Amino acid sequence: TCFIGALTTPPPPMIAEAIRTLPSPSPFAFSLYVGPEGDFTPSELAALVAIATPVSFGSTILRAETAAIYGLSVLKGALDVSAR
Repeated sequence: TCFIGALTTPPPPMIAEAIRTLPSPSPFAFSLYVGPEGDFTPSELAALVAIATPVSFGSTILRAETAAIYGLSVLKGALDVSAR
């Protein structure tokens, strides 16, 4: 399963919510794509949406470096909860 943190219409679900909807997520079956400052170009976004599920990191605008760390932290936390 691939997730992409991107601005799409309609707004995507929060990353933790998207993970909870999966049948039995494996921590080794995920990819996370984080866009550059200013988000992906329309052609980059179209290519990624073809292979990844758009998710939201919330209403806060994060720098690319921070978004990657935040996204991985939420992904790890959601996987830990779903493994219980």
